[in-house]
Amino acid sequence: LQNNEIQLKKVQTKKDDLVDYEKIKTSLSEFKTRLNSKVAPRISSIASDMYATITKGKYQHIEVSNDFDFFIYDEGKKYPIERFSGGEIDLANLVLRIAISKTLTELSGASSIGFLAFDEVFGSQDESRRMEILEAFHTIKEQYRQIFLISHEMEIKEMFERVVEL
Repeated sequence: LQNNEIQLKKVQTKKDDLVDYEKIKTSLSEFKTRLNSKVAPRISSIASDMYATITKGKYQHIEVSNDFDFFIYDEGKKYPIERFSGGEIDLANLVLRIAISKTLTELSGASSIGFLAFDEVFGSQDESRRMEILEAFHTIKEQYRQIFLISHEMEIKEMFERVVEL
């Protein structure tokens, strides 16, 4: 009987832990939903502006859902990001990363992002898209103290003020 009592106490402790876990899970889910509902529209706005600029208006809007799924509007219709070519996806991911960085900076109360780093953003892009990305970097460079790009694309190095070759 004494062993049975001990086991019942352990089971009750586990039940209490499960109730606490469910409360925490619910609270975190609600927090995530509230946070995402504030952050996602801002990320969408920043990313859309940049994407429209880089694609010269071909794509006007990137939507970030509250679950952080990404959609691109093509001729007014919403499509999942997977529908697009590798280069278009890479480009969308680039502007989304910048938009997320800017949004986090705003949320943290910082005045600006001092440093951005990108690795191989040109690899899957054709020549005209590379030029559009370079133009986009030149339009945003005033907003950042430093933009650091890693690339194996040798023909783009003439487009930058400083180049470090390793």
